[in-house]
Amino acid sequence: MKAFCPKCGQETDGIGPRGLCEDCYVEEHELIEVPDRMEVAVCQNCGAAKIGPDWVQVDGERDLIFHVLDHNIEGENVVAVSYTRNEDPNAPQTLDVTILVEKAVDGVPMQAESETSIIVHKEQCMTCSKFEGGYYTYKIQIRGDVPDSALEPLMDRAAELTNRDREHFIADVQESEHGFDIYTSTRTMAEELLKELESHYPLEKQRSKELVGQEEGQEVYRSVISARIIPEER
Repeated sequence: MKAFCPKCGQETDGIGPRGLCEDCYVEEHELIEVPDRMEVAVCQNCGAAKIGPDWVQVDGERDLIFHVLDHNIEGENVVAVSYTRNEDPNAPQTLDVTILVEKAVDGVPMQAESETSIIVHKEQCMTCSKFEGGYYTYKIQIRGDVPDSALEPLMDRAAELTNRDREHFIADVQESEHGFDIYTSTRTMAEELLKELESHYPLEKQRSKELVGQEEGQEVYRSVISARIIPEER
């Protein structure tokens, strides 16, 4: 049996405790609560965005908007967004966003628009900071009969890993009369380079740690891997 909306008199099935029609319900209720203003840090080097405690790779401004909305509101209710960008070079970058939200109330699907602003701050993410600061956790010392061509497949393998995940990178490569020292950001990078080297040459490997300083009163060590290329028997 049809009822009538107590606000506008339109025939309706009745939504909410007052039995409103869809239009009146949307006028009186926010389908979801959207903050008037949200802020996000974006890395000035790589474009990653800081979502909560984590730096996340985003694919352009629209992807950034959805990440920010998902973190700050019930993102599953957002079905579409449109936005304009503040082009004033003297002001913080601002994205003025119109959000189309959808939610079922008493089994009735409803849509409404909501507006917000996203303020974008430029920062440097942790990975870029480590990269520019020469951060490393492992040092691979390549010694023995080291041919000049030994580095090329290692650099190719390193590029593959870095392109897959920027957390893994080579911080530095140093050449000496004894061979090469390769400084890597992660154990994963170090182990993958060792595998690549070992696929071309027989190796003798030794592992150790070196003291590099103190941090908050604790001694800080880095891992050292000595990889000696064994001469082939003739």
